[in-house]
Amino acid sequence: MPIQKVLDGARVPVKIWTKDAEPEAEKQLLNTASLPFVFKHVAAMPDVHAGKGATIGSVIATKGAISPAAVGVDLGCGMAAVKLAINPQKILDKVKEIRLSIERSIPLGMNRNQHASTEILDMPLFQENVPTMDMDLRQSATKQLGSLGSGNHFCEVCLDTNGDPWVMLHSGSRGVGNKLAMRFIDKAKHLMDTYFIKLLDPDLAYLSEGTQEFDDYMKVVTWTQEFALQNRIEMMKRVLKDISHVANDDQPIEKLISIDCHHNYVAREHHFDQNVWVTRKGAVRARVGDMGIIPGSMGTGSSRSPERPFRKYSSTARCWRTANPIR
Repeated sequence: MPIQKVLDGARVPVKIWTKDAEPEAEKQLLNTASLPFVFKHVAAMPDVHAGKGATIGSVIATKGAISPAAVGVDLGCGMAAVKLAINPQKILDKVKEIRLSIERSIPLGMNRNQHASTEILDMPLFQENVPTMDMDLRQSATKQLGSLGSGNHFCEVCLDTNGDPWVMLHSGSRGVGNKLAMRFIDKAKHLMDTYFIKLLDPDLAYLSEGTQEFDDYMKVVTWTQEFALQNRIEMMKRVLKDISHVANDDQPIEKLISIDCHHNYVAREHHFDQNVWVTRKGAVRARVGDMGIIPGSMGTGSSRSPERPFRKYSSTARCWRTANPIR
């Protein structure tokens, strides 16, 4: 898909893959492109829309600093999808039972697991020293691992256009990731005030590479991205166990394809012969060989199929919907 629009007038250009970006989103993109450490250009996806400081649906490469708002407040949020080697009719025959089983297995919204299992407590993840994470937050995180979250997060049992069954998850680093992200956004704002740095948008406050604050933030980002990944892995394991128990006589179900990708994260990458930090907020990496997932919106299904045998379990609408992972 070609670039649809280019915005000039900032320090670097903004390349937009849609002609219909809302004015507030374009303003935020220009604010971001004016930051002194943004590298080459700012990229905006077809579904770009305004967010906190930086737009959702943007990709920003930087050198020497990172704006926490450009990564987002749900650090590590992303998608997981697994194609199942099971006759879809077995699932169709047990739709209600499968849904009830999933609802028992995966806490939703503000809910969490009553107890953290020994397996979770023993994870290397929870043995690490994470900056600004107090004991209460750590204990909360152990109980949140394996829970779905709120907003537009969902668990979905799906059919693709070939009629093959999938399980799709959308979730992130839960309340612990949000609290840690907000702490560093506030910390960055405080630093801007301390050094009398005035930005076009205070929410774009940044942390400079080489400082303790930057190093602490990167430790937090690395930890929360791993937490979000393990959260999706744990939920997927529970869903597959539920489907196996209800519809497959407790026999393990082979995973034909497995996909997992963050879409709120930062990574070190090499572009234009330079090593840079790349923040993706509501965007997935699309290099050769990468597999991504594009779900439907909160109010519609993910599939264009006229048949709707499978449904969605979410915090915003306890309804059922079809889905088609795009790969």
